[in-house]
Amino acid sequence: MTATPRTSPVGAVGYAGSVALVPWALGALVIALSYAPESLGLLVSGEGGEGTAALVFPGALSLPWAVAFPVACLVTVLVLRWVRPTSSRPVAAAVDTAAYAVVLGVTTATGAVAQGVGQPVDHASLELSMAFFTLQFPACFVLSLVLSKPLLGMDRPVFD
Repeated sequence: MTATPRTSPVGAVGYAGSVALVPWALGALVIALSYAPESLGLLVSGEGGEGTAALVFPGALSLPWAVAFPVACLVTVLVLRWVRPTSSRPVAAAVDTAAYAVVLGVTTATGAVAQGVGQPVDHASLELSMAFFTLQFPACFVLSLVLSKPLLGMDRPVFD
């Protein structure tokens, strides 16, 4: 039984950053191309105007908890890959995509609670639905599937 070589910290952070930030940016790009710039305010105010939760997309980056998602997702994926490396690329991709979804839902609900919205779970559900239709989940899965092979020690790391 031989030990697999560990990925360097730079490679692991590069992998986690790619899996966490690229799908998030893709979602922002799809939304920006779907809406006129003036209607992006809908992402901040929602249907109720003042006092509603902001979604986690970069259109709402002026709000303090909006940057919580990329940071929390990056840290979560990094910790998952350090704590529980796997030799199966599809399993790694499924775990990373599930972690992305959980972190997105939790940060959206937390942002809604911080703003005093009465139904934070509804906002999280809406955000998760939008993430699916803006290709964030498929992008996260594909990136993790492609980049996890080097991270798992089966080949040289991509970012080294």
